[in-house]
Amino acid sequence: MIPLTVPAFAELGAEIDHGVIKSGTSDRIDITFTQYLEQYGDIEYIIHITKDGRDVFGPTNLLFAPEGIAGIETRFDEAGTYVMSVMIKGAMYGHVFEEVIFEIPVYEGNADSKPDKIDEMRKNRIAQSFMRLNEGYNDGLVYTEWRTTYMMVAGDKTLQLIYDNDGLLLGKAYSCINLMEDTSFSKMLVKMMKLGCPSGDLEYDRALKSIRDTKIVKIFKEAYPDYEEDLYKHTHSYEYNIEVDGAHLEIIYHSELGVRERILFCERYDSIETHDRKMARRIKECADPTRHPIILDRQVYPVPFASMKYHDLARGDIAGDTVIHAWYDGTSDVTAKITRGVESVPVGVSRSGNAASVVVSHDMGLAAGCPTDGRCILAGDVITISAGESTTSVPFGLTDGYVTLNQMTYLRGSDMIIAMYDPDLDLDARQVESYSLDMLGWRSEIADISMGPLGGHDVFNPEPDMLVETGEHTGMFQVVAAVPPEIGGRVLDPGSPIKIEYMDRGPAGASFVGEYSTTHAEDMYTANFGVTIELDQKRYTWTDEVYIMVIAPDYNINQDEMDAIGTDGRLRMYTTSDAVDLVLHETGRDTGIFAGSVLLAGFPYNADGNHLTGNHAGHDVWQDSADTLRTDNNDEIMAIFNIFSGDSVTERAQVMWNTGEVEWIQESYMPGTAGIARIIDPDMNWDPNRIDSFEITVYSDSDGAETKVMVREIYDSAGIFTAVVQFADTPQEGYLHAVLGDTITIMYDDHTLPAPYGVDDSQKIYGSALIGSPAPPK
Repeated sequence: MIPLTVPAFAELGAEIDHGVIKSGTSDRIDITFTQYLEQYGDIEYIIHITKDGRDVFGPTNLLFAPEGIAGIETRFDEAGTYVMSVMIKGAMYGHVFEEVIFEIPVYEGNADSKPDKIDEMRKNRIAQSFMRLNEGYNDGLVYTEWRTTYMMVAGDKTLQLIYDNDGLLLGKAYSCINLMEDTSFSKMLVKMMKLGCPSGDLEYDRALKSIRDTKIVKIFKEAYPDYEEDLYKHTHSYEYNIEVDGAHLEIIYHSELGVRERILFCERYDSIETHDRKMARRIKECADPTRHPIILDRQVYPVPFASMKYHDLARGDIAGDTVIHAWYDGTSDVTAKITRGVESVPVGVSRSGNAASVVVSHDMGLAAGCPTDGRCILAGDVITISAGESTTSVPFGLTDGYVTLNQMTYLRGSDMIIAMYDPDLDLDARQVESYSLDMLGWRSEIADISMGPLGGHDVFNPEPDMLVETGEHTGMFQVVAAVPPEIGGRVLDPGSPIKIEYMDRGPAGASFVGEYSTTHAEDMYTANFGVTIELDQKRYTWTDEVYIMVIAPDYNINQDEMDAIGTDGRLRMYTTSDAVDLVLHETGRDTGIFAGSVLLAGFPYNADGNHLTGNHAGHDVWQDSADTLRTDNNDEIMAIFNIFSGDSVTERAQVMWNTGEVEWIQESYMPGTAGIARIIDPDMNWDPNRIDSFEITVYSDSDGAETKVMVREIYDSAGIFTAVVQFADTPQEGYLHAVLGDTITIMYDDHTLPAPYGVDDSQKIYGSALIGSPAPPK
């Protein structure tokens, strides 16, 4: 992840997180408001992404981020630098806007590497209408902790399709109208888009009359004659409230769309209804204390089923009874029966106070139409709960199930959040239920197995070890599982396509569970960011230490530990005469960058030309071991990483000797002082972990005899050597005889010369200075 932080203002700041983004793909950018404080409430913000002054996403209308966390996913078609502006209001109902700017790098990529995650949302008929009406739109996904919003923006027009984290459509919103609480106004919303958001300014009196004339208001007034009413005008709508002690009806009325929402509050109900008939019944039941309605916990109940194999990759069976919860505050006996056509059969009821429950097994129904001899429950059967004069009937039914993933691309070894949605498995609305992971199947190039115990828990390391419902009556079951780097000894390649499958044995349209099945598969891929090898130099001498770095996000298997690559022999370094396997360790947890070094050993050679130094053969360089890499004086290094797909990545560098440089560090010295002779020759750094030394020759005009001086490396691996030479105006042992006006000379015999010279060639290199002051410039 790449954290970027810029302070927004004194109270709040923001940072964004994203991975390596490649062109032609959709990617997610997470936003964290870093100085979020509890007293601020929800953070409000606007997002705008541009490239070269062109809109890529937004600017959006005002959004909000619960707990100071948000995100956006959009498509980056071109490589280059994108600019993301986050306009922060600070918190709802407080603070002014401040802007934070981020730069987002996008690298060259393969546009066809994976399907676009938001393609399904683009197929929504409301989104299709927006596309037809606005040619220049841009779109993307906006994330908060609780919701995912598909957003389309064209100028000052914004369409939002709001989904919960289970993938269910919560509502729709347009620039001038918010339908968050009701997803049934599709035709009206399209009408609003075609009208271009008319002002909708309806006079207060006309709006009040229109609302009073609605059927539902008249029913409320009949039930509660002593009412009070209020009407509040908003930008494009009116909020009408009519209430008495113990009951309150709220109506949201839009001047173009009419009544959008009805909310009833009373001692028996907190209800939001879209149909006048249902709301009318609720009002009458609230108003009549002698009526004791039966309230059931669902409008459709899942069909119970017997032992059933739920995935073709698994051998395990599951079975389930449906539990029906009812509420009744009267004193009459509560009875229940299951009806199919004109036939019915009674079922038992358990009651404790105002709560009643019915446990329905698959064989409690009727015989007609069952797949085997005996009785069964079929889709379309009706359960009727009766008590006194009250009766409530609800059908049994089957719905389609599916599986979703929290993202489309995963690093091998990383966690994937798998959610399986199937209301048919939510058999008890007041219990958090769980099922075996063997209900899910994993299909890839290396294995087709179930994800539960029958497939091997040690493969996926699930947490928890079952599919657990996310809460009471959600019908969404979730697990966190690891993407295995290998299965059964077979390695999962980067870029591998994978399917996570759920076999629904009771899809919509089936009469009973097991009549036939449909399989829903969610596609995913292992990350394939590629591998890059970098050497610290393009040219080395024969005994250098070569530092190598491999950037390989796909091999960051464990995000909580420092991984290693090369343990399987896939990373090697070659010269023309030698090769060595390398093992590199990650530079830190979750970096995906691996680094290390290898020592070049050169070859046995008398580098200083003095047979009295070095080993018994006079070789100054002779070391060679399994951990070093032998090189010639004119050679090439090649680092190769064999990636799992069979391809390889290569980086090369030259190995070449250098021509030495010789100098006194000053142009002139006074008689009787001392000078420093310096030799620069990386080839004489025979061991990078040791301070090396060798002899040079110095002489002067007054002292024609050559004096041997030992030069020493200034630090290990420097390749720079120095010696202090003492001058004397009379001949003395250990001193260089040099008087005023003499030229003093260094002679270095270089036996490590670059091509076209060979190992048998040498060259004397000189450096000189003066004794006395240098001549003034002319």
